[in-house]
Amino acid sequence: PKEHHVFDVLFWIKSAFKKRALDQLKEKDCLNKEAFRYRESTASFAALAAQSSLLSQSDHALYDQDYPSLTGKRHQSFTFHETSPDVLKGLREQLGLQEWGTNPEGVEQTEDGQKS
Repeated sequence: PKEHHVFDVLFWIKSAFKKRALDQLKEKDCLNKEAFRYRESTASFAALAAQSSLLSQSDHALYDQDYPSLTGKRHQSFTFHETSPDVLKGLREQLGLQEWGTNPEGVEQTEDGQKS
């Protein structure tokens, strides 16, 4: 506690997309002026946000270093590489992590996925 702030950052990012936060934006706060059009049509904004989210999850968007940026400049960020299942399994074992979707020993789940 109070040592790592990953959860604080994730909470802040999640909160930034809530209606209350979006309604408080001013045009000068928005690098992407198209995003500011949220106020004109929230339904259109939601549809575009959903589409953008789906596209950003594609293998091409995640692993292609030549994927275009919104600014037209090269990305100065992390480069991701796809990890084979065998390498991923070895890393999980090395770190003591379980595969997603598996239950830790002794923890039972109900049919709806809740811990009991």
